[in-house]
Amino acid sequence: MPPTTAKTASSPNHAGQSPVRMWLLAVLVFSASVGSLEAFSRSNGYRPTVPPNKDLWYFWRQRVYRDDGKVIVFLGTSRVMADISLDTLSDCLPDYRAIQLGLSGAVSCVDILKDLTDDPAFTGTIICELDTPLLERSLWGGHREYRDYRPPSMVTYCESIIQARLQDILIMLRNEFAIRPTLIRLVYAERVRRPDEIRTTFYGETQWEFDNIPNLESYRWNTTRMYRETYEVHKFADGQSLQDNIGAVDTLARSFQTRGGNIVFLRAPSSGDRWALEERYHSKRDAWDRFAAMTSAVCVHFQDVPEMRSFYCPDESHLDMHDSPRFTRALVNELVRRGAVRK
Repeated sequence: MPPTTAKTASSPNHAGQSPVRMWLLAVLVFSASVGSLEAFSRSNGYRPTVPPNKDLWYFWRQRVYRDDGKVIVFLGTSRVMADISLDTLSDCLPDYRAIQLGLSGAVSCVDILKDLTDDPAFTGTIICELDTPLLERSLWGGHREYRDYRPPSMVTYCESIIQARLQDILIMLRNEFAIRPTLIRLVYAERVRRPDEIRTTFYGETQWEFDNIPNLESYRWNTTRMYRETYEVHKFADGQSLQDNIGAVDTLARSFQTRGGNIVFLRAPSSGDRWALEERYHSKRDAWDRFAAMTSAVCVHFQDVPEMRSFYCPDESHLDMHDSPRFTRALVNELVRRGAVRK
């Protein structure tokens, strides 16, 4: 009887441990599967990416506040998203928080600039990347859907931010790289489309890998052709209109400066036919130099800085991700030289 009693007493413990062991085994198998699929996808050149997300942009918009004012906020187009390496900037200026609020598209960010300069709680440094056509007042309302956005609920907002953070880490959260389609490709030896040339990060950067574009010359030609056709029909501001627009933007800058803020206007690099096209329709001498002379803000044009002048844009408009750290260091050096930031 005693041996039987001992066996009976131990049985519930084994029964209770079995489901735990099964769950642990399931977790281990799932983790190994995810790790293997991630490694397989990465070995083929694919990268995680975060789709455009108003909740995420709003999240970073709320991070611009700091009591000591040591915050650098980037505004502008896809150029500032591609050309600035936030990791490099943090290495160069460890006392500053860097926030990327750039948005893709040739759309003016002046409305978002005004939103920041009018915010009494914000007194950091704004680096506003733009080209002079985007000074036109009729274009100021661009991206208003981001400026005016508020999350519908805290629950959906938190879910969206968590999802974006995971999308920045795991390739399998992209639909075409989920477990089922990946296993199907493995079984049938199918290949997903070529790796993307752009990865968008949780922090708002776009990292271009131009080696992933199979026919870069054709891609570059088509992109520049599109802008050529746009420029041919676009009505650029005349001298008086440009002067009025510059005056209005400078008013924003001066107002912001009086309460301790700082604005830097940046003309990011372009190359080849795209640069020639821009010089034809709104030349640096007639537009940017005039703007720089009329505003109290620091103005940095890539052609005026020897360290920046040599950069080459493979698509004639954006830097490759391997060049953005070097450009960021050049920009920081120029900002320190001009007194816009302090190391």
